Amino acid sequence: MPDHLIILSKMKKERTFNQEMEMYKDQYHYVTLSPIFDSISKQGYNAAFSASELKSAMEKGIINHQVIALGGIDSSNMHQLAKMGFGGAAVLGTIWNHTDLLSLIEELVLLIKHIN
Repeated sequence: MPDHLIILSKMKKERTFNQEMEMYKDQYHYVTLSPIFDSISKQGYNAAFSASELKSAMEKGIINHQVIALGGIDSSNMHQLAKMGFGGAAVLGTIWNHTDLLSLIEELVLLIKHIN
């Protein structure tokens, strides 16, 4: 478990995503950034960042191994996170909505091994 964790979600309008990440990245071991994709568990809670914003943040080193993706993550889109430079993913709605947790965990573990 990380010593320090901050969750950045739909940040204040007066600061950009990059400005907000720059403010926090050296203060915490890990941050979660959300929502990356449309939420699975919260209807109407859509992705907060465009593909170009995420790409720019990755190219600038803002998204790195310390940034954990959150929001709308499932086995169909998890592979995209590594390409975006994220250090990991937090999977919530997928777990809450799945009836066979053992098979879901096995599927996610295989996917993670394939990605790595």
